[in-house]
Amino acid sequence: MKYEQLYFLKDNGYFSTYEVFILVLSLLLFIGFLKSTIIFNRAKEEPKATNSLMVSIFVFFIASLIGLANILAYLTYLSNIKIIDEKKYKIVEGKINHYKPINITDKKFESFDVNGIQFIYSPAIRHYSFSQVKGEGNPLEEGDRVRIWYYNNSGMLDGNLILKLEFTHSHF
Repeated sequence: MKYEQLYFLKDNGYFSTYEVFILVLSLLLFIGFLKSTIIFNRAKEEPKATNSLMVSIFVFFIASLIGLANILAYLTYLSNIKIIDEKKYKIVEGKINHYKPINITDKKFESFDVNGIQFIYSPAIRHYSFSQVKGEGNPLEEGDRVRIWYYNNSGMLDGNLILKLEFTHSHF
């Protein structure tokens, strides 16, 4: 049976528009911190210096949090790539059963199972695996045949994470 590739982590890469925006924002905040620190050092005698120092500390704290979040996200991405490279994934092939598209009112998760293995995903959670929902162009439907490369993530985001997804429409 010929499958069409819908998702493959290695083809998608790490940097999406979201990551680039966050990186640029954290760099701008860090530059703002440096600028404020330089201004503070030049104007130690002014009464506004304390306010400038507080703003600088706040900006540096926010930039640090954003930078840390990006580092953790990148480590997750590298971990998933390593699973692919070391072939530590499992493969399941079969028909999609119990497909539940994302509900318009709660907008939380989409799910389905293949041969009794459940997959739950959401665009709201970035864990560098398949997360495209029906409203974002996901063409999957109940009864479609799929081949999925996945691994069970027993960390913070428990569940079967899809590293590669191939499908074919088969409504016979």
